Amino acid sequence: MNSKPPIVMIHGMYGTGAVWHRWRNTFENAGYVVHTPTLRLHDVDPAAPPPPGIGTLSVLDYVADLEQFIRSLDAKPILIGHSMGGLIAQLLAVRGHAQAAVLVVSAAPAGINSVRWKPLRTFFRILSRWGFWRKPHFPTRRAADYGMFNRLEKSIADVEYSRFVHESGRALFEIAYWWLDSKKATRLDFAAMPCDLLIFGGADDGTVDPGVCRAMARHYGARASYTELSGHSHWPLAEPGWELITQQIMGWLKERQLA
Repeated sequence: MNSKPPIVMIHGMYGTGAVWHRWRNTFENAGYVVHTPTLRLHDVDPAAPPPPGIGTLSVLDYVADLEQFIRSLDAKPILIGHSMGGLIAQLLAVRGHAQAAVLVVSAAPAGINSVRWKPLRTFFRILSRWGFWRKPHFPTRRAADYGMFNRLEKSIADVEYSRFVHESGRALFEIAYWWLDSKKATRLDFAAMPCDLLIFGGADDGTVDPGVCRAMARHYGARASYTELSGHSHWPLAEPGWELITQQIMGWLKERQLA
């Protein structure tokens, strides 16, 4: 029987569980059982039209699905979340569903101002469309190259972008305009976080400004460890040097007797 906790890796906007293939292989080779679930209505052909209902899915819909999945596991997992997946990981962890959580260039919960120039430029075309909060959305390649892939080799960016699928406008609204969200979907009690967090910010990130990640770490206080990744942007899952990040995570887990 594996003495290590399972790992659940949670992808972000436009992604599927496949974005984790490099990290998954690394952690599996280290002896972990790794799960990379795909969020609701994301397991589709990237070339197909957006599935009905995707535009109005809430972040809380994703959380509910993953809560059910986590309850099916033999042990409480370590959560690793990227971008929106990092926010989902926080919402799951504060509900007691994680032994530890790693937040990789994570979107922020309600209460943290995430309005910065670069992210606004990345998402301007989407956010400026009336009714985006109830419609599917998809980034242009130009926006992805500017805000997400600006530290990624072009050949890898081509592959990553070809796998993108449509995302929920409702979820984007809940993250970007949390103060207007009557359901308070992304709100949590920072002081109630029951597990330790390792938070990574990308120094050159054009989607989640590193200042947002630093603010998250401050809100969690002693529960959080923060590292700013020099030379990294919003896709440290595949950017040069991604292996060093996974090594740092494993070292952090070992310190907490989770390795």
